[in-house]
Amino acid sequence: MWGFFADKADIDEQTGALTPEQFNHIAEEHVLENGGAGFGRVVTPTIRAMVELVDVDGDGQVNPAEFKSWLDAIGVRDVNPLEAFAQIDAYGDGELSVGELVEAVRAYHLGDIDVPLLGR
Repeated sequence: MWGFFADKADIDEQTGALTPEQFNHIAEEHVLENGGAGFGRVVTPTIRAMVELVDVDGDGQVNPAEFKSWLDAIGVRDVNPLEAFAQIDAYGDGELSVGELVEAVRAYHLGDIDVPLLGR
């Protein structure tokens, strides 16, 4: 995701920095464009990478214990992991897919849920 933002801001990916104004402009123009059509394109690779990090059983999905590890890793302490998991588990199968997690991140940024999956 950083590479995408750095490219759009025309800054060096290794040493550059984004201002809040640049971040907001890029997010509005490229991520939230057309009702959020660009959201999945930008966020999905990041979510997929995070799933790979916490997916200790290697099934490509996130179970409740792995989800708690995710929240712990990004410093979310004021959310009940089991309640948050249930809120995000759109299929009700006890596993979170990359798609479910991308939708949850989108819902969080739209103010529809209060589960910050990329940190605060």
